[in-house]
Amino acid sequence: MQVQCDYLLEQKKVYSLWKRILGVLLAFLLLLSGLAYKYAALPKRVVYVCYRELNQYRTNLNFSGFNILKGEHFKILYPSSLGEEAELVLEAAEKAFSPVNNILQYRSSREVPVIIYSSHEAMNRNFRWDSSQSAMGVYWAGVIHILSPGAWIDDRDKKEYRETFLRHGPVVHEYAHYVVDSMAGGNYPRWLTEGIAQYVERKITGYVFEG
Repeated sequence: MQVQCDYLLEQKKVYSLWKRILGVLLAFLLLLSGLAYKYAALPKRVVYVCYRELNQYRTNLNFSGFNILKGEHFKILYPSSLGEEAELVLEAAEKAFSPVNNILQYRSSREVPVIIYSSHEAMNRNFRWDSSQSAMGVYWAGVIHILSPGAWIDDRDKKEYRETFLRHGPVVHEYAHYVVDSMAGGNYPRWLTEGIAQYVERKITGYVFEG
């Protein structure tokens, strides 16, 4: 009889424990449901941030054969033949850092990866674009991609060459995309980030897209 009573007591304890666990799980699910209802973009943001981190890691692997030039806030990956161009891109990036951040009220200490391509063909191959594409810069999932200044600037005068890239190069525009993406976690329409990037670029460099 005593054995049976002890068994029943143990069963009650187990039942009580499972009841508590189920109660906690139910409360947790209700909390998640409430958060998902109130912050509808949260699941998308979490997934996208993970994807962006993965893309940065994959980029480092894919371009592991490139040289690396580091500044205070940017890491430039470039072919060995583009050493001077890499220094100019790094200069433009570091000059853009504070003005873009101030306009968009963004603060971060993370290193920003930038890939330099020697030609349009090289950039198109990376993104699997056809030959009709001729972008000077692209932002994608945590990484900035820049066409080498030498691929589109013909000026032989070093001073003019530098000034042309700082004034008309894509670094400010693409870094603005990076900042918007970092702040919003992927939750924005394309027209919005493009409009913000053009606005920031015009404020800093005076450059306005034709048309």
